[in-house]
Amino acid sequence: MVMKEAELQDAVVRILRGQGLAGRITNLGYFKGRAKGGRPCYREYSYRNILTDRYDSSVIWICERFAKWEISLLGGIKPTNISLDKLDRIYPDIIAYDECKNFFLFELKVGSKTEREAVTELFAYVFELRTLMPTLNNHEISLIIISDEFGVLISHAVLQVLSFFGMKVLCLRPENKIHLTFEIVDPLKSLGIKDYRLSDNAISVYSLSLYQHTKVSLKANEHIEMILKVVNDMLLDRANRLGSNGFYFLHKNERTENTCGAVATYFITIGLFDPFKLLDVPSLLLRKTNISSFLLDIASDHDSHLQNHFYELVREAEQFLKKFYHVTYETPASYRQFSRALNFSRDVIAVSCNVWGEFGEFIREILYSNKAGEDFFNEELDHTNPFCLWEALEVVFSGHNDIDVDES
Repeated sequence: MVMKEAELQDAVVRILRGQGLAGRITNLGYFKGRAKGGRPCYREYSYRNILTDRYDSSVIWICERFAKWEISLLGGIKPTNISLDKLDRIYPDIIAYDECKNFFLFELKVGSKTEREAVTELFAYVFELRTLMPTLNNHEISLIIISDEFGVLISHAVLQVLSFFGMKVLCLRPENKIHLTFEIVDPLKSLGIKDYRLSDNAISVYSLSLYQHTKVSLKANEHIEMILKVVNDMLLDRANRLGSNGFYFLHKNERTENTCGAVATYFITIGLFDPFKLLDVPSLLLRKTNISSFLLDIASDHDSHLQNHFYELVREAEQFLKKFYHVTYETPASYRQFSRALNFSRDVIAVSCNVWGEFGEFIREILYSNKAGEDFFNEELDHTNPFCLWEALEVVFSGHNDIDVDES
C-alpha cells in the first residue's frame, strides 16, 4: 500500500477521533489464540517464549483499550512539541491517552524515513515523556508503530522496549488504502529468534558464606528469619532492577552448634543464568565474523562468566549481612555440582528460598497453574519452600510436566 506519511497520519487521526482503531485491526484473534494456548507447563522456558508472551499480552491490552475505553488526542493533526526546552523540537506523530491517563505514542514510518530515523525518534519520544514525568510508570506508556515494513532495526527496538523497559508495544502494517485496515505484525518473526531447551548447564551458582565471629552473630542466628526477610527483599528488588533471572537457597550447617570458627553456619547460594551457555551455537558456526568467533570461544570455556552480575546483585544484601557475620564468597560451581554436593551432605539443611525474574514467573506457573481453587488448598505448594523449588527446577531441566508433592 503506497501512502504518504501525512496522508497516513491524517487517516489515523480521523480513525482515532471516531474511536474506530480496534475495529480496523484484522488479525487480533490470532494473538488472542496464541496467548490462550501458551502454557509454561507444556513448553520450554526460553527468551523467545518470554518475548512472545509479553508481545501477545501488550497487543491484546492495547487493542482492548482502544475498543472499550474513550481515547483522546493531544494536538490532533498537528503534533505537540513535548520538549521542556523550547529550542528542542520533539514532535511525536500522534499522542493519545485514555481515561486512566495511559499514554499511547504513535510512530509512523512510511516513504523515505529510514528505520534508523524511526527508532531514534521512538526512543526520543519515550525518554522525553519520562523527562516530563520522571515518576511515570513504564507500563503507563504504550508504543504503536505503524509501518509498511518491519526490518531488523525496528524489530530489535520493539523487543528491547518489551524486555528491558517493560512497555507495551503494538506493531501495525496498514492495508487497503480505500478502506484503511491494519494487520498486527509479529516482530519476532523478522528476527528469526530460535527456541532452545534450558539445561542445568546454563545455571551457575555462587555462595555467600556467613561465618560467626562475634556475639552479635549468635544473636543473629536466633533471629535469622528477620534477617533473611530483609535480605530477601534486597535481593529481589535489585534483581528486578537488573532484569535478572535466578533463584537462591539459604542453607544451615547444623555442625557449627552456634560457635565461632572456620565453618560457616549459614550460606546463601544464588543460581544465575549464564548467557554464554545459552548461545545458538549452530547459527554462530555458520557466521564468520569476529563477534561470532569470540562468543563461540567463550561458550566452549567451562568457567563461569557471571561474577559481575553476582557482585552487583548481592552488593546491598552483603553490606547488610556484614553487620552480623563475616561474609565471604565461595567458588562458583555448576548447578549440578551444587545439587550433588548437597545430596552427600547430611549436616546441611535448606531453610528457605525464592526465585525471581521471568524465570520466577515460569516456576510459579509450573507449581500453581494447574491447581483449581479448591485443589490448591489440598496441595503443599510453595515456591518459597526449598522442597517445592527443587522439584520445580527438576521439572524444568528434565522436561517432565508433573510435580509429585508429598501430602503426608
